[in-house]
Amino acid sequence: MIMLTKAKLFLRRKYLQLQQQQQQQRRLTLNSHITNTTNNAATTTTTTTNTTTTTTTIITTCKMFSQQCLSYQLLTLLSLVVLHATPNQGFDIATCNRPLGMESGAITDTQITASSAHDAGFVGPQHARLKTDNNGGAWCPKHMVSNALKEYLQVDLLSTHVITAIRTQGRFGKGQGQEYTEAYVLEYWRPGFTNWKRWKNTQGKEILPGNINTYSEVENTLQPIVFASKMRIYPYGQYDRTVCLRAEIVGCTWDVFNFFL
Repeated sequence: MIMLTKAKLFLRRKYLQLQQQQQQQRRLTLNSHITNTTNNAATTTTTTTNTTTTTTTIITTCKMFSQQCLSYQLLTLLSLVVLHATPNQGFDIATCNRPLGMESGAITDTQITASSAHDAGFVGPQHARLKTDNNGGAWCPKHMVSNALKEYLQVDLLSTHVITAIRTQGRFGKGQGQEYTEAYVLEYWRPGFTNWKRWKNTQGKEILPGNINTYSEVENTLQPIVFASKMRIYPYGQYDRTVCLRAEIVGCTWDVFNFFL
């Protein structure tokens, strides 16, 4: 908890610094008679932690004077604090382990989409719910998957969340299913991003182990954690294979400004 307080103070200082930088830039802009305040500006922020001597430079591109830009920068800073902290020093994320609604239905069918489906009604993305065996019993993409990563399941969380783990199952299909996903890759998106980002662990590896049968549940804890409003799961295979997938996203809600309340 001491480190949590220190992290809050650290981010609060960065928050004030970013505000000062924006005010200074506004004055320079006015003095230069530049009236177009929608031009993109690059803000460089340097952050260090007491667990590493390495200085990390973050460059983010966003609209000048934008509150969304400030929120994006703070989320990036918080990600670094969590990434560089040791288990005894970092944020206590033990309470951020709640299923976000694939199994329960809190995530609606309209929030779940996919690159394709073998049969939209029978094995469409709306059936990719963990521990649920309705209709075909899972999402099954139209095409076989490989290391090309062309097929994906997408979940829109509607707002930025902290994502700490992913759970998966294959297609049980009331005992008739034979398909499961042996491995997968994650991509994520949040406001402020211009492109989807590929998740990698602290060793730079991006492939997560999946299932070995159609019914067992496998959970992968994400290190580092992810701040995202949308997630994509890409089934992966070394060779072409037919796959099906059920999934749950684990984490908690997050509002960067509530961090300072």
